[in-house]
Amino acid sequence: MAQCIKQTGPTCGIYAFINGMYHINQKKDVSKKQADKMVYSFLEANIVKDDSNSKTGTTFVGEFFDFESYISFLNKIKNTFIYKNIDYDIKIKDVNYLDDISVIEDIQKQNCFVLFSIATPISWWNPIKLYRFLKKGSMISHWIPLYGYDNKKNKFIVANSSSGKIKRFSLKTLAKKNKRLKSTTFYWKYYKRSKKRFTFKKNPIEDLVQAQLKSKKDFLDKGILIPKINHTSGKIIIVKKIEK
Repeated sequence: MAQCIKQTGPTCGIYAFINGMYHINQKKDVSKKQADKMVYSFLEANIVKDDSNSKTGTTFVGEFFDFESYISFLNKIKNTFIYKNIDYDIKIKDVNYLDDISVIEDIQKQNCFVLFSIATPISWWNPIKLYRFLKKGSMISHWIPLYGYDNKKNKFIVANSSSGKIKRFSLKTLAKKNKRLKSTTFYWKYYKRSKKRFTFKKNPIEDLVQAQLKSKKDFLDKGILIPKINHTSGKIIIVKKIEK
């Protein structure tokens, strides 16, 4: 069974891409330490530092809520995963595209994988987040890669970098999780990173994220950060191998 590298920091989109790329290229001997080092280098090269580089394809702390910006970022880093004469085509498709048997076969043959955006659950015991969701539609999305298909259970095989676990979901369940993003919005003013996540061991990714968050108010005031981003529902991202 393929591995699922657990993410470090608010970087699910990057680890979803890494987990998917390693699977379709059958790289099973990659350690978390190697993946973390790669993610840190991606962040360093593409982090928003001022208004001169706050363009599409960059990220403030590793998060991606806008599809176009996310794809632009992926196109920047995909050359890291070039093996032999293989390149990658990255496109946006409708969720119902996954109903096509030829797409499922392509996934099973490791010709492609899918980057899927879902809504993160809002716990009833977190009244502040619940209020913001009910009042303003505030929501944080989470990226997962669909890289396999279980014919016996008729479910897609998913690597969840948040938990570091591999799970199986039907298309109906995945579509429902994605549909929860409809008419919801991400707000930077509400974004925080809990210090409870940190350990005494120095972590370059978390250190970089914390350093960036100190500039959040300044970046919002200067217009470097877009205050809110409307989530996209009903869409997926297909990453497909192509010969050069």
